[in-house]
Amino acid sequence: MPQAQVAPRRKKVFVRPRLPLLIGLGLLLGLLIACSDDDSPEATPEPTERAEPTSTAAAATPTAAPPAPITSNPQECVTDFQDGTDYFPDKVEAIHAEGWSVRYEGHYKVLTVEPVPNVQNARQDTYVLAQCGAPAPDLSGDLADAHVIPIPAQSFWTASGSGWFVALETLGLSDAVLGANVRAAGLEYLPNINRRFEDGLAIPARASNSFEPILEAEPELFHVAFSYELTDQARDLGLNGVTYNSFWEPPLGSAEEIKFVSLFFNAEARANEVLEPVIANYEALRQQVADAESEDPTVLFGSINNSGLWATQPANRIDIRLIEDAGGIPILQREVTDVPLNSPLPLERVVDLGADADIWIDNTYFADSRLGDTVAGSLAYQPLNSSFEALAEGQAIHQFARGTDIFATGQSFRVDILLRDLVSVFHPELLPEHEFVWHTRLEP
Repeated sequence: MPQAQVAPRRKKVFVRPRLPLLIGLGLLLGLLIACSDDDSPEATPEPTERAEPTSTAAAATPTAAPPAPITSNPQECVTDFQDGTDYFPDKVEAIHAEGWSVRYEGHYKVLTVEPVPNVQNARQDTYVLAQCGAPAPDLSGDLADAHVIPIPAQSFWTASGSGWFVALETLGLSDAVLGANVRAAGLEYLPNINRRFEDGLAIPARASNSFEPILEAEPELFHVAFSYELTDQARDLGLNGVTYNSFWEPPLGSAEEIKFVSLFFNAEARANEVLEPVIANYEALRQQVADAESEDPTVLFGSINNSGLWATQPANRIDIRLIEDAGGIPILQREVTDVPLNSPLPLERVVDLGADADIWIDNTYFADSRLGDTVAGSLAYQPLNSSFEALAEGQAIHQFARGTDIFATGQSFRVDILLRDLVSVFHPELLPEHEFVWHTRLEP
């Protein structure tokens, strides 16, 4: 019985034999038979020398040449599947990322994604990324509950911001973007994807959470970062929902999100190429910081929210890991161990612990428009900011000089440049000529 295959996305074309052609073939066959039955004498064969017996191997019909080896990952469905062929010679590996792993199985990939921290009903998910046109993988054993997604995907929709947009822009896959559920801020830094939205080729965010525009667009891939419930709803509607959030990875693990995305598009070669210098730059600067003789400063990270509480991040969030790699001491994450820091803290406790911190990183959302770049702007927005000495001493910075692009380009890919921003504040002697990319110092 022939094996089932991962269905190609193109329709097959069948050609019906033409009747006149069949009649003509029949007449030709009749003439040949008639000629073979005539009474003409047979020609006398010329005498020949007796031929030596030939071996079976020599007499066998020559075999077809073996198929050419696959030298790069296919960008379309395969049409002539060859068993035993490695269809993915370009591979990626999660070297720094802790939230996913992948193994290659010839014509499909097995992707395991760990539960996203601090998200309700988080779970481990297994995906089988099956090369279209190849036999369907055997979904037994550890793959019994896997979600099968045909690859390479040709279209994409995100419900979770623009982090994956950076990967697709960098991989040269911007044409795959069909839309986004949430406001795609910072697209001015992604010209190709931005152009798709401006030209109406991609659908911008809608106020409702309706699946209707998504189903109409028919994306082959639907990404969700924070909600397993939303992922399950998408799958129930026939969408290939994928849940992953890189912000809980270490910085270089978060940068490896581009590898994660490349798996669905067979774009591993490009992902490895563009990520290599990012990793090298990051590791070199981190070592410089480790070798520095200057004292590490204490760093207060967070801001006063609308409820008068202090909003910060847990120690395993990328923001805090970046501070540590840049040679800073995140004071709240070191001192507060009795309550989870994904929940706001009483302001009084933060003032007791961090009022005299050497540096304050203000993470007020959209601080570029709310605070501007002055101490006066910070105090006008929130008078209680005067509680922190770093503000008056010119050692307060905010992280929204480019709006929310810090989350997209910064934390999702160019962590090497993001690290330079922070090192230039914590250890300015190491980078005296550096100009901020995502941060702004609040001037008196």
